[in-house]
Amino acid sequence: MKKQALSVLSVLLGICLVTGCGGSSGINELTKKVGGFKSSERTIGESDILPTDDQNGDKDVSSNDDQKGTKDVLSNNKKSGTIDVLSNIKNKYASATVDSAHEFGEPMYNLPKDYVFEFDCNEEAMKWDYNMAFSVYTTLDFENPDKYTHDCSVCSLENGKILVEPSVVDNFYDIPESTITAETDTFAAWETECDGTWGSLNKLYLVQKYDLQTGEELAKPIITPFSIRHDIESTTVKQKIDDNNNYYLEWTPVRGASSYLVFKLTDLGYYLVYKTTDTKASADSFWGQLDSDRWSELVNKDLEESGYDTTTSEKLYMNSDLHDDKHCKFAVVAVRDGKTSGISNIVDSDELADLLPYTKEGNLEVTIRQVSDLPVYINVTTVNDKTMQMIIDYHGCVCKHGDDDSTTYYLFPKIYHTDLSPFLITVHGMPYGEFTKYAQQVADRQDKITATMPTGRVETNVDVSNVPTMEDPEVSENPETSVEPAIPEEPTTQVNPGSANELMTEVADMVNTNLTLLQEQSGVSLDDVIFAESPLEEWMAYCLMARSEYIPVPYSEFPEGADVEGTTNKLLSMYRQNPTSGVINGIKYSYDYETYIVEYVDDTNDRLGKSVEEFKKAKEVADCVTAGLSTDYDKVVALNDYFCTNASYDESSMSTEVDMNSLTQSFIDAHTPYGILCNNYGVCESYSEAMALAGRLAGLDVIIETGDLYGAGGHEWNRVNIDGNWCILDITNNDNEMVPNGLCNITDSMATQLLISDKTSYLFDASANTDSYEYYHMNGEYVESTTDLADKLREQLDSDGVAHVRCSENMTQDDVTAVAQQLYSEGYDISEGYFVYNIAILSK
Repeated sequence: MKKQALSVLSVLLGICLVTGCGGSSGINELTKKVGGFKSSERTIGESDILPTDDQNGDKDVSSNDDQKGTKDVLSNNKKSGTIDVLSNIKNKYASATVDSAHEFGEPMYNLPKDYVFEFDCNEEAMKWDYNMAFSVYTTLDFENPDKYTHDCSVCSLENGKILVEPSVVDNFYDIPESTITAETDTFAAWETECDGTWGSLNKLYLVQKYDLQTGEELAKPIITPFSIRHDIESTTVKQKIDDNNNYYLEWTPVRGASSYLVFKLTDLGYYLVYKTTDTKASADSFWGQLDSDRWSELVNKDLEESGYDTTTSEKLYMNSDLHDDKHCKFAVVAVRDGKTSGISNIVDSDELADLLPYTKEGNLEVTIRQVSDLPVYINVTTVNDKTMQMIIDYHGCVCKHGDDDSTTYYLFPKIYHTDLSPFLITVHGMPYGEFTKYAQQVADRQDKITATMPTGRVETNVDVSNVPTMEDPEVSENPETSVEPAIPEEPTTQVNPGSANELMTEVADMVNTNLTLLQEQSGVSLDDVIFAESPLEEWMAYCLMARSEYIPVPYSEFPEGADVEGTTNKLLSMYRQNPTSGVINGIKYSYDYETYIVEYVDDTNDRLGKSVEEFKKAKEVADCVTAGLSTDYDKVVALNDYFCTNASYDESSMSTEVDMNSLTQSFIDAHTPYGILCNNYGVCESYSEAMALAGRLAGLDVIIETGDLYGAGGHEWNRVNIDGNWCILDITNNDNEMVPNGLCNITDSMATQLLISDKTSYLFDASANTDSYEYYHMNGEYVESTTDLADKLREQLDSDGVAHVRCSENMTQDDVTAVAQQLYSEGYDISEGYFVYNIAILSK
């Protein structure tokens, strides 16, 4: 799915200098025209949106001084059209308190490795606390007690100045340059003494904790990110999950690098776990490469203890090292000419731990009267020892049996979307000969369930790398302008301080015009559909909605923009929560202009025209479907039922091999609100995004959530707020004849094994804790005991011939099977029986 994977790319994303890069990634790309969309009334004109000066290069420390004379864009922008985005944002948040735990100072880039910070202070006020005035941390999350942090600075007071300089780095964050080669094969950490530098990390965080004039502790610490200049550029690492749920790392190439070293980070230091000439590595290869004899011995021992033949290639575990060594963090170092680069950004596998299967929870033993009594899913333990339900793959299942009269036989199915070897289901009851007559029903049932499940992850490229590069980027021809980008003679050329603000003003003019037409032509107030929680988020959301290729976030207007990693996460969240922007192929970041550069897949004119149609249809649906309804619950269920009744799942789009550079229009429509709203045809993204628009226009709080379904790949659903309580709503899977409304207003605990969130779709607490609004509860179809289950099943079978009853979370498939067999013995002619989403389904 197009947006799920963004969460795997947003974990600890650094920053990237695109200045001077050629082609679609170059700063020259910023000089392209920004077009609007054609309408019957008028055409939005094109305008140059960049300053004419071509100064390029990284911000030097000399640019850290206050930018005097910089325009206050939020205050002084000129109005253009009916909508004035910047003024609206300023007015909207003028009296609102935007919650933030920190304040930010303007970042500094490419400082010398031995740089010492100097700050004027009131020596008398600070004479007792000067040593606590500043700290330099290796992570922005320095107050999190669950994360290991390291203060690598020391403060001194000299002649009215506080000096902040490197302290003992020991072996924690320093891999000495020129000491590691591609032939290194040791697990030992490198013990180093302080050499007066900030070590091998590229990016650090200077945190001011005290007012330097009064000596009072600051209510909010001031964080100033800074980067260190290294002789060899560093790479940027991204952690990902492949289609079979294996964890792997992928990193950007470093020109001239002969090899790359993958390190695992512990509280004691860096340990080399893998070396390669490639730019990717799977988790299962980390330990195996450097200690192959020991690895084979351990694996064989586990196999033998489980009764497997060690001469075969049985696979009992996945992502093994992530499970055995919890809280794994990884970084990559490039090797060139016998020297090492700075350390890459550090990625934390805990961010993906909920999504990564490790092993199954034992073999199964069942007693059946019909083939539909076979289990649908099996519990799988993840690398963090939580439980994930995954679909049992019966296709190609091997069966060992005696003869046709055997009532005990053995099935060896696989687990859907894993590399785990087939496991054992011991079957009792139904004679084997009878079983074979109806075995196809099990495969058909599986296909029904997986028909609307994702087949893989469609990734959007987010090129926001670790730190600005100090090296000249490659030069290539820009196909649109045929102008080669300028390469700065010095890598630390100071940027024109007004350029980012000038760019923001011009972008705002285009955004105002496009949004005015959107609002006029759709008849929908954009304030009713936009989702944002801060001025920065609202600005980014409106830029995306207006299809701006450039989203400036100057520090002078948005100080939190100094935290580029956090700002990137917010941009990705706004992309998910405001879905009329279409499909994005890539996002880059320019330090020169403090600007995100967005590459859209679809045509801007077409997309803006379709946005108009989406708003119109969403308004029509909201007005008609929820007319006369006064409660949040009734509105949610009415919209859910409308989409389930009037829309169909586009299975063809999910089976399409995806090339983000050549997507068909039908594929794009199926992955945007347009598919479900206007074509009545789409995939999970279209369902959830259509619900977001229609729900907001019906007066509901609706957000979009991304993650995995059954560990099968990217999925998207909603959270809705009912009477102040968040609930999970998955319309894609509610639109299911076999299990209608099975995921309608459920809780986190109900969804925990089925819907696995990537936790980055929204950046606030929307926990779903109450089952008071769950569909089956509200309709009296929920039970907590097998006795009540039997009674409720009899009641529904007698009246409708089909029964759907939600069971409490402590009831198992064995409980439901026993009840079904009891009813069968009572004379109920049960043709089919399932247990999905903890819902018992029987039909005559």
